[in-house]
Amino acid sequence: MASLSGTVTSDFDPQLYLRMHPDVRLAAADPVQHYLKYGRREGRSIRPTLRHEKLLSFIDYNKLGLEVGPSHSPICPRSRGYKVEILDHLSQPDLKTKYAQHGVDLNAIEAVDFVWSGQRFKDLTRRNHEYGWVVASHVIEHTPDLISFLQGCDDILQDDGVLVLAVPDKRFCFDYLRPVTSLAAIVDAYEAKRTVHSAGTAAEYYLNVCQIPPGKAWTKVTSSDLRIIHSVAEAKSAMEAARNSVFIDLHSWCFTPSSFRLILHDLFTLGFIQSREVGFFDSNGGEFIIALGRKGAGPEIPRTELALMAGRPFSAARGVGEAGNVVLNIGRRVSRRLRRLIGRLGHAVR
Repeated sequence: MASLSGTVTSDFDPQLYLRMHPDVRLAAADPVQHYLKYGRREGRSIRPTLRHEKLLSFIDYNKLGLEVGPSHSPICPRSRGYKVEILDHLSQPDLKTKYAQHGVDLNAIEAVDFVWSGQRFKDLTRRNHEYGWVVASHVIEHTPDLISFLQGCDDILQDDGVLVLAVPDKRFCFDYLRPVTSLAAIVDAYEAKRTVHSAGTAAEYYLNVCQIPPGKAWTKVTSSDLRIIHSVAEAKSAMEAARNSVFIDLHSWCFTPSSFRLILHDLFTLGFIQSREVGFFDSNGGEFIIALGRKGAGPEIPRTELALMAGRPFSAARGVGEAGNVVLNIGRRVSRRLRRLIGRLGHAVR
């Protein structure tokens, strides 16, 4: 951490400080001097703690970037000085019309450079390996073909560029009852060149998305806590739309942090993508954050450990997280040993 004297300690990263605080960068201030004179007193972080700080910690502000699907909540708005182009499913006027009755800040919706209708990003943007970074917050779970999305981002990124993703953790959102997405499902969608969600995906989504009382996802959940959002009739209607190749906006994919990291590792190993994990922030507030790039080294833990963690997403009955499963298992082994020891001591006393 930073020193309380007139210097900073070795863990102070000047470039990270500038990435986390774009107003300092725009002012062309020296990061060390700014922190010592103003930042420390203002309570500015020197390491990512807040959501936007984590997302922005991977970005090189000096390079042009692309934000995919920012809608009314951009991560990197031009109004704050970011060199960014915007790709979304609607134009700025159409987005403002769409969200007019949603109680959001319509002024936060910035001009859209590229309106996406399914084409490859490099064809739409006419940029081939030119962006230094791409940011997509809560986007990938909506894509019918995840592999093509990742490949499309790689097409437009520089060799040392990064794709930064914020991904909902299915354990803490309306996907609570839905199964974790498998590698097979993702590969099959790619092989089928899927451009709309399948009828099966629509059925599974509409029959299982639910509302959970705030905070309940972390504790024991019972059926009385849950409310299924859609009806069987809505599920049937969505299935019919999917059969007719109509795009329905839904979560096609459901991940936990470990399941997603494992899938990315396997997609790279199998040759579907050329990017690997650059950095990762575990779930906080119902989402996790991960960055990918060609220069990434991959996850820092063995695949078998990731697979074990991914295979033990927390139980809806116990409300235990992935890491918690490891603790529980250790605890059970210790408890068994203690019981055996106590039993032997009892026999010895008798």
